[in-house]
Amino acid sequence: MSADFRWASVLEQSEPMKISRIDLTLDAPGGKIEGTTENVARLALRLGETRRPITRKNEAGEEVEAVVPTPGEALTIVLDGETLSLKPATLDEPLLLTRVGGAWRLDHGMHPERKGPGHSGPFKNAFADRALLVYATGGDEAENAWAFEKARFDAETFKYRGNGAFEVVSDAVFLGAKQGSTLADGSRNVILYGNSATNRAWGAVLEGGDVSLDRAGVRLGREQEVGDLGLLAVRPRKGGDGALVGIVGGTTVAGCRTTDRMPYFVSGVAYPDYTVLAADVYSEGIDGVVSAGYFRGDWSLGGESAAGVEAAGRTTPAAPGALELVDHIRGTSGGAEIVAFDPVHHKLFATHERGLDVYEVSDEGRLTAAGTIDCTAFVPGLSSASSVAIDPAGRGFGAVTLIPGEKDTIPGVLALFETETAKVIATFAVGFNPDMVCFSPDGGRVLVADEGEPGEVDPAGAISVLDLSGVRRPRDAARLGADRLTTIDLSPEHLGEGVGFAGLRIAPERKLTPWLDLEPEYIAPDLEGAWVTLQENNGIARFDFASGLWSRIVPLGKLTQVIDASDRDGGVHIDKAVACLPMPDSIAAYSVGGRQFLVMANEGDSREGDEVRFAEAKLDPVLLATMLARGGDPRAESAMGRLHISVRDGDTDGDGDIDVPTTLGARSFSILDAETGERVYDSGSGLEVLTAAIAPGRFNSNGDAGTFDQRSDDRGPEPEGVAVARLGDRQFAFIGLERTGGVVMFDVTTPASAKFVDYAPPGDSADAGVGPEGLAVLKMGDATFLAVACEVSGSIEIYRVNPDRR
Repeated sequence: MSADFRWASVLEQSEPMKISRIDLTLDAPGGKIEGTTENVARLALRLGETRRPITRKNEAGEEVEAVVPTPGEALTIVLDGETLSLKPATLDEPLLLTRVGGAWRLDHGMHPERKGPGHSGPFKNAFADRALLVYATGGDEAENAWAFEKARFDAETFKYRGNGAFEVVSDAVFLGAKQGSTLADGSRNVILYGNSATNRAWGAVLEGGDVSLDRAGVRLGREQEVGDLGLLAVRPRKGGDGALVGIVGGTTVAGCRTTDRMPYFVSGVAYPDYTVLAADVYSEGIDGVVSAGYFRGDWSLGGESAAGVEAAGRTTPAAPGALELVDHIRGTSGGAEIVAFDPVHHKLFATHERGLDVYEVSDEGRLTAAGTIDCTAFVPGLSSASSVAIDPAGRGFGAVTLIPGEKDTIPGVLALFETETAKVIATFAVGFNPDMVCFSPDGGRVLVADEGEPGEVDPAGAISVLDLSGVRRPRDAARLGADRLTTIDLSPEHLGEGVGFAGLRIAPERKLTPWLDLEPEYIAPDLEGAWVTLQENNGIARFDFASGLWSRIVPLGKLTQVIDASDRDGGVHIDKAVACLPMPDSIAAYSVGGRQFLVMANEGDSREGDEVRFAEAKLDPVLLATMLARGGDPRAESAMGRLHISVRDGDTDGDGDIDVPTTLGARSFSILDAETGERVYDSGSGLEVLTAAIAPGRFNSNGDAGTFDQRSDDRGPEPEGVAVARLGDRQFAFIGLERTGGVVMFDVTTPASAKFVDYAPPGDSADAGVGPEGLAVLKMGDATFLAVACEVSGSIEIYRVNPDRR
């Protein structure tokens, strides 16, 4: 069997792996080709190979020698009952025909990137053409060990079964190969072991397309599968002119190991173009196969691709699912940033520049304006009400933090208010620039994160604690004195034994006084203390209630993420692996089996002079030479040139240039084990993948229509707000995407393998919520709602949460 027979060739099938047939008759003297095809999408006719001499009469009636077919003369093709009349200008090039919408049309290009003989699936074909096996070294110890061992195992298995040999190299060796070497030969097939977050060679050989694989999950077209998953797939090699890439890997080590027992070198065993497996596939059998199938001729999964939708400027809304929008309301006072819910009086409170707006919440989750709380009298030159929280013990009062205009020299204010009457009942001076307020779970304390953001001066960041012991009702809270509030910064005298600042991101000018550089941003309280994010310092700290000291400081280190790095690359291209500092904003705590875990939105943040565009950075010469050797200039605007990177965090050897380009923010959310400080889960590029698949017109946008891709050079979707809730026997996390917009919902019951549930993207209407900031879970009877305050649009959106609806 062959794709070629004399002067006709099948270039592409309509349905992969089924028999294709052509039955054609050539009447060269009559200038006609006629016949039928079966399962053929593209056809090549090499008429130059059919020319033969004949005797024919000229215009004078004389017999002369001629060759037919003849260039420029009419040629009739009757194919599957359809007639095409052509006059080929030359017979030296193949005549290409393509089936479009069931009809045959003349095709003017060879399209070497399309599937066809020698450049096609199924998966096993990736091991042809001197395949090079490239294992990952960019993951953690377990991920790297699996990739190395699996690549070596495949090489040994093939040697035993096929009496042949594969070259096995690391991703670092592959990327460092010199031009002209066999490793840099673009015509070779490449097998990648791992995923896009662990294998550094990923972006060098694979374009963004209908398939992606990272720690967050497997994306197939617009579908995102999450969990412990394995993947076998074949894809075209970028710039390879017919070469292929095989993917052998998974989202986690458990997912990767699903491929260990797949005998793809055994004769008679076949796999389709892609196969996605759950970790329990060997116990569940066919039910453990999540997805499998073939790509179309253009290597897509069919339907309209994400790039096509982006180019058309359209947005495809998510189908009603676990997050169902039930109400949308503009802030009464023109703003909304943080929200909090009083379940006793069914009231929602939202911050704005002058104080709080108050709304009544119906049983169906609909909002009705119910007044305001004007806080301008309590702070000279009030800049804004920054945060609000409601007493969880149901005693009828809440707390709001107020920031003065001169926030670096005038302390902030904590105000308590009565939820029923919306009256302020007490005020307290706290630290500088109070950014977040919350209650401890038992209502025994009010906690304030005093960011201490620098202005003309740089005040110390701190936590303020208001003792509520003995408070049973609002009037008790109104009688509390200033002696009940304590503000504790992170200076050495407030640190527990052995606690220090090693590993934190500290401004060079603060090396001798690092505690003055720390900026508490957000608080996740529990009964014994609170976790506080130090966003600009890329760390978190633990405050202990019993001792009144900071008992732990945990630096968060770096992540390697695969991102879309350019706002000028013409579409979705999630294919650049970069180092990232997580730098979380919001944090929330929850427990599973008595063990505490922390969910963090890795937004990232910078101070003045912290960032530079990649193309303008002083790059290490060896780094630049290595990147240039991979092909193309990484400093191009369509590559990494416009990406904002840190001016100092990537200088690993201290010589003043960038050795490891590092972004501020990881475009993801992480889950940490609070006891060990270990990151047990990170969504990787999953948030970018999800938004590209579900709301492509809003991908890395500023949240509104017409700004597609504009944030790719900065912090992408910019995850910021976090809320957690137990619904039934499961735990869920909600993450607000400040720039792209909308809310993502994950099941985090098993922290190490969080599962995507739903994404509610911003709507298409002119008053859709833009810039989600604060999130609050509302439980009323048997119903659960999610309130989202959208800072840019100044609006509030209410979603009904239906956890069993996917």
